This record gives sequence, C-alpha cells and structure tokens, in this order.
Amino acid sequence: MVKLIEGFEKTNIIGLEIEGSVSAADINMVEEAMEAKLQVFPKIRIYTEMIDHKGWTFAGLIKDFFNKFKFAAEIERSAVIADQSWDDAMQLADQLTAGEMRRFSPRQESEAQSWIRHASLIQD
Repeated sequence: MVKLIEGFEKTNIIGLEIEGSVSAADINMVEEAMEAKLQVFPKIRIYTEMIDHKGWTFAGLIKDFFNKFKFAAEIERSAVIADQSWDDAMQLADQLTAGEMRRFSPRQESEAQSWIRHASLIQD
C-alpha cells in the first residue's frame, strides 16, 4: 500500500510511504500525484519511506516499471529510506532515471528530508 506523506504540498516534492505490497492501483495514485505536480513544476522530487515493504503485485511491478520510463526525465532527485537489502534494486532504479537517487537508512530520516528539500521549488 502507498500513502502520500503530508508536508510537501507546496513544493515540487512528492512524499510516499510504502508498506506491504504495492499494487497497480497504488502506482496509479502515484502517477496522478506526479502528473499534478508536473502541471505546476518543471521537475519533481520523490521522497519515499519504505516501511516493511513486501514488494509489488505483478500488475503493480509492470506499471511501476513503465512509469520509471514515462517520468525518467522529470524526476530531479529521489530520496529513499530503506535498509541495505534494497541496495541492488536502488542501483537498477537509479539507471532508469535521469535524476540523482540516494538511499538513507531508517535512522537518517532527517538527513533524507534535508537532502530532498535542498534547493527544492516552492509554489507561490
């Protein structure tokens, strides 16, 4: 399940909390949030907290994969809070986007938020 994290509404940042399995409906919700941000900002940033993430449904995985290509040029920076077991997946995802991607440990949440917010765009 994916939930939007509050606190990024007036910025070019989309905050996501991922817990359990990610479905195609979850990816549709993320896609809609990205498209809405891109109506206001030329580039977006993604802040993700993975909480006991169990992977994707098959449909969710396929949709997520295609969205990586669809939005690759518009994603400026991604911060992911996850444990080291996600390093291999992060390296693959990093190859699919033009922007900078960094993984932070769960203990580095404040550092991740500072990094993703650095020089971010704010809506008037």
